[in-house]
Amino acid sequence: MALFIDGFSCEAVPKQNPGEKIGICDEGYRFIYMTGSGSWSRLLKPGSLEELLLEAQDKIPMGYNQLWVFEKKLCVTPAPGKAGSGHRFDDKRREYPRELARHLWPGQLYVVLQDPECAKSGPIVLTYHAKQSEAAAYAQVQADQLKVRTIVGLMLADVGWH
Repeated sequence: MALFIDGFSCEAVPKQNPGEKIGICDEGYRFIYMTGSGSWSRLLKPGSLEELLLEAQDKIPMGYNQLWVFEKKLCVTPAPGKAGSGHRFDDKRREYPRELARHLWPGQLYVVLQDPECAKSGPIVLTYHAKQSEAAAYAQVQADQLKVRTIVGLMLADVGWH
C-alpha cells in the first residue's frame, strides 16, 4: 500500500490517486513520487512548478530521496485474464535512455509506474522512455503482465531531497 502525502493546496478535488482515472490525460495534472520512501502525492492541478516545490518543502520532510514531479499522461488498465507467466519486467527498459543525460530528464523522460494503490509486487518504477508512444505501449504490456493499472508520467522535475 502506498504512502500518500496529503494537504497540498493544489490537490484535485475530490482527492484522486494518480492512477484513479483511466485513459489519456492531457489536462496537465501532476503528481509527486519520492523514490526512496515510496511516497506519492495525490493528483495535483496544473500550476507553477516553482510554487509546488516551495510547498513541498513545507509538506515533505527532507530525507535521502529523489523528489520526482510528473505530469500524468496516461493510465492503462490490464486486459482481463491471469497475470502473464515468466519474466515480468523488461530489464533493458529499466535502464535510463542513453540519449538523455540526467540534466535532460525534465520535460523529456517518460516513466511507466505501477499504480500505487494496486501495486502487487516488484518495483513501482517499471520502465523509462524517451518517447511517449513507446512508454504508452510498454504501459499496456506491463499492465497486462502484472495485472495492475500502470501510469505514464512525463518527468517535470528531478530534485535531490536531502
